[in-house]
Amino acid sequence: MAGVFRTAAEIILANGHHQGDYIPDPFHRVLKALPHERPMSAVAALRCAERGHPQRFGPLSTEAIAFLAERLLVDEELPFFEDEFSLECHVAAWGDVPGRTPAEVVAELLWAAEAAEASLHAAVIPMGVRTSDGTEWELSSVPAEGDPQYVLAGVRGAPAGVFAGLSELVGRFGAVSARLGGAA
Repeated sequence: MAGVFRTAAEIILANGHHQGDYIPDPFHRVLKALPHERPMSAVAALRCAERGHPQRFGPLSTEAIAFLAERLLVDEELPFFEDEFSLECHVAAWGDVPGRTPAEVVAELLWAAEAAEASLHAAVIPMGVRTSDGTEWELSSVPAEGDPQYVLAGVRGAPAGVFAGLSELVGRFGAVSARLGGAA
């Protein structure tokens, strides 16, 4: 995935950043340039990096878009939904913020490449936490400096015992966005 992010950054550097759609003139009514030669959005650049065309979907670019969406804030918010379309819309909305520069898009793509590489080196072991009402929450154990540290939707802490509910998880770990029963 890191390679897709780097290639997408190179595409934005070479072609420019486009706001409002994948590419300008997506139906080829005016422009004669080939789609992969036009300025494009971050989503289109990721699609193009995998498939050679900004409008062709692929599993790696879809995964990269999801990875990026979980790290970008739009109106100071992370994505509300975790389906593919919503995550793609979130990344597109981030890119469409007025004044968003190609340099900012390239910087985010390169940062995502580094983060993707770093995440490959972290072993993630899922585990569950059960609240007293029987609700199951999914956590991940990430080895850090030899001892596991537990992450509840990105918040580090050491889970222990049964929790009374989400409010107790929040009280113990801070703001959480846990996965309920292994689903979003």
